[in-house]
Amino acid sequence: RGSEVDGTGTAALRGVRRAAIGWVTALLAGLVLPSLSGCAPSTRRFDFDGLSQADRLEITSSGATGIRVVPDEATVQAAASFLRRHQEGWFNSWGSGSAPHFIRFYQGTRELGTFGIGPGAVTIGPWTCHPPAEEMKAVFRQLGLPWRDE
Repeated sequence: RGSEVDGTGTAALRGVRRAAIGWVTALLAGLVLPSLSGCAPSTRRFDFDGLSQADRLEITSSGATGIRVVPDEATVQAAASFLRRHQEGWFNSWGSGSAPHFIRFYQGTRELGTFGIGPGAVTIGPWTCHPPAEEMKAVFRQLGLPWRDE
């Protein structure tokens, strides 16, 4: 009879099970269902207007050594304009990985911003934006970065 559970122990066990089921249900409802239903995650806006003051870019790439400096005003302003067109709709993508290239905007010695860039996305820390592929391809060409199908 030592293995039998009295009425009080059984009720407590049921309460623990209910709590666990409630927790799992809440987790699924909060994380899984929105992605299945197509609901967009919450987004935020960044202000990139200050990038127009940049006078150079520094580009680093994964697997490459050194920094490529881009002092060409037209290229710097084209990259800044690209980002200004995409100030809206950034979402937190804590598990999306990292970008293969990083672009730093400078005005003199002052850094104005750093962005990760890959064929499908632009990142700022955990925040991601997915501009249209044609725009991404154009900015890759302007920056002299290899595109995925070239």
